[in-house]
Amino acid sequence: MIFDISIESAKDWIPIVAAMILTVIAAGFDLKYMKIPNKLNLVGMVAGIAMNVVLYGLHGLVSSGLGILVGFAFILLYAFGVLGAGDVKLFMAVGACVGPKNCILIIAGAFVFGALVGIIVLLLRKNGKHRLMHLYRYFWLFAVTKKPTKYEVIDAESDAYFSFGACIAAGAVIFAALAYFM
Repeated sequence: MIFDISIESAKDWIPIVAAMILTVIAAGFDLKYMKIPNKLNLVGMVAGIAMNVVLYGLHGLVSSGLGILVGFAFILLYAFGVLGAGDVKLFMAVGACVGPKNCILIIAGAFVFGALVGIIVLLLRKNGKHRLMHLYRYFWLFAVTKKPTKYEVIDAESDAYFSFGACIAAGAVIFAALAYFM
């Protein structure tokens, strides 16, 4: 089964609820200020590690550490300008809370939700062709030069910002819903 989310006891919900609370707070900051505070991400990581050590002992510490590494793996998307640094640090904090497997599922949910919202935004703004041509040119330049470059915003449009923090929160909520109903 793709979504083998095992919730064996009530205490298994604590990290999931913590991740949901963390991501919803982060989404609020991201939507209002277009930034996820470092302090919030640091508190989330430390709290996630402490919570898992208290709940699961050494296994919880290892799980948090591996979850942080899963989140950090997305630093490449930051390097290419696809994600903000706060998004990557939020992935790491979520990983500290829920461990590597569940972190991957939450991130997958965030990307699926983000893709759906992105399509809706393109349709509503009626500039999809323009933005897809920009993306095509970006990949074409990479194919020709064989040098990765940071993906830049097309122009200084005030509506060009897309809150991925909100997508991460949606991914956490979707994950929790799947865990509850499965």
